[in-house]
Amino acid sequence: MSIGHADFWRLFLKIDSPVIRDQVNYQVGMRRCQFDWQDGSITVELSAENIRQIAALVLPQTDVALHYIGLSQVQIDEFEKKFERQFQRAGG
Repeated sequence: MSIGHADFWRLFLKIDSPVIRDQVNYQVGMRRCQFDWQDGSITVELSAENIRQIAALVLPQTDVALHYIGLSQVQIDEFEKKFERQFQRAGG
């Protein structure tokens, strides 16, 4: 994703607020968190923050991994839909 850690967490905590916001405990220097969601749990892991340069444009870049435990495919799809909606950017 073209996003830095601070912006990622700011947006992420709004996905299913207050459900996520009220129980997130950061680990590994704010690069990982785990929280209960519906009938299971979700772990979010961020890579080190990198820089992506395209000509004169410099963008932060972070790889994001989502790990699901005890969730059905329907629940995973629901969370990923909320995740995608939260991080959508306006564009053409």
